[in-house]
Amino acid sequence: MRNKLIKYFCNRMVFFAALLLSLSVFSVSIVNGQIRKFDAKAQPEAVFTNPDQITIPAQGPANPYPSTINVTGLVRTISNAPGSVKVTLNNFNHTYPADLGIVLVGPTGAALLLQNRITSGQDAVDITYTISDDGAARLPAEAGITPGTYKPAAYFVGDAFPAPGPGINYENPGPAGGGTATFSSVFGGTNPNGNWNLFIVDFVNRDGGSITNGWTLEITEAPPQPAPFDFDADGKTDLSVFRPSVGSWFINRSTDGFLAVDFGLATDVPVPQDYDGDGKTDIAVFRLGEWYILRSSDNSVQFVGWGESGDNPVLGDFDGDDKADPAFFRNSTGEWHILRSSDGESDVIRFGQDGDLPVPADYDGDGTTDVAVYRSGIWYLLQSKAGFAAVIFGLDTDIPVPADYDGDGKADIAVFRSSDGAWYSLNSSDGEFTAVQFGQSGDIPVPGNYDADNRIDRAVYRDGTWYILQSALGFSTAVFGASGDLPLPSCPCFPLKTP
Repeated sequence: MRNKLIKYFCNRMVFFAALLLSLSVFSVSIVNGQIRKFDAKAQPEAVFTNPDQITIPAQGPANPYPSTINVTGLVRTISNAPGSVKVTLNNFNHTYPADLGIVLVGPTGAALLLQNRITSGQDAVDITYTISDDGAARLPAEAGITPGTYKPAAYFVGDAFPAPGPGINYENPGPAGGGTATFSSVFGGTNPNGNWNLFIVDFVNRDGGSITNGWTLEITEAPPQPAPFDFDADGKTDLSVFRPSVGSWFINRSTDGFLAVDFGLATDVPVPQDYDGDGKTDIAVFRLGEWYILRSSDNSVQFVGWGESGDNPVLGDFDGDDKADPAFFRNSTGEWHILRSSDGESDVIRFGQDGDLPVPADYDGDGTTDVAVYRSGIWYLLQSKAGFAAVIFGLDTDIPVPADYDGDGKADIAVFRSSDGAWYSLNSSDGEFTAVQFGQSGDIPVPGNYDADNRIDRAVYRDGTWYILQSALGFSTAVFGASGDLPLPSCPCFPLKTP
């Protein structure tokens, strides 16, 4: 029987939706907000240049002061890796560079001293060089500058950069004063968008110079983290629906394009997640205690007998091996049954009672999904690292939507109030309460990371139309699906079906 089921599913897979769907039902129209594409494996540097000449007087601040580059369009924070921020001075000239101090101030106000009192007694003539954490060595103390890449260096500390400069409120890279600051330690993890200001001061009345062709700023964003319901591993949640009437999946992959697959029956519960650890969400259904998984890594169908009729499947990686585990919550006993993918062994955890809504998520940021339930406005969490917690947040009629909305790597306690279309969340990063009006009565919440900025976006699905409030790229809407379809980013919590 099982072999027949597997053959049935394999024969019904269809990979080109154009053969199945009319454009009137599944035309995609992103109206507001530009969706940028990212390669999760290799993040490109974003390059910005202010080509205007910077004139350095014999003494005092340069002109302009500061020289500014405005960065826009980046969606994630700056990477913490060395070389994530680079500053290039284009055609630098000065008859005594040791007179100079240069400070870079980012959009958040974070400031790093790039160079101070370097190359004593050596002229610089039309030299282009880069300052970055991945330089082979510090800027020289005595020798002249040659084209290349250097680490920042300060051979004197205490110089004050006059207003609007940062004064002495900047981080010191050393070696003077024992400083150890780097681009990564100062700017890593911060928002790159906004004004970057380069403050240059000649502190000694002796010589002058210029940076003829201005300066260039290179920024590398943090790589996109795995996104929920991401079927092509590009770090973005994909618009996707399950059509129970025909047992079909329709997926608009943000990078790889449209996909349609017949896989399942009208009574199945969709349970899409990454079961094989390849970074892509797998198509999967739960049927009367049996799991059918279409593995994206090799297109094979995996069958797992785990559960029984009436059990509620839950999504998550409960053993932290980067693979989803088949798991279910049994209402009648308040038990969680988890089949660990790491070793094939099982866990049975009694946590909850009949009528509870399971709300598994990584609440303590350790990379492992935590067992948790929602009961009449109270959250009960059994965190794998932080232990037990109980939080009063929400109403009995609210829909729980726990996810990482603030980008700190921890799921935030959150609800969607379908009566008025409002989202309420409790930020795990600072404990602050957030209320966002987005949606209307009857909408289905479909939170996901639609813009690859490593933060979950608030979104709703309404009779085939998606309304998305992207945390980095703003509002967008798309038509994808039809009335009666189940939007996959709502699975399996809304609605939580029992076969």
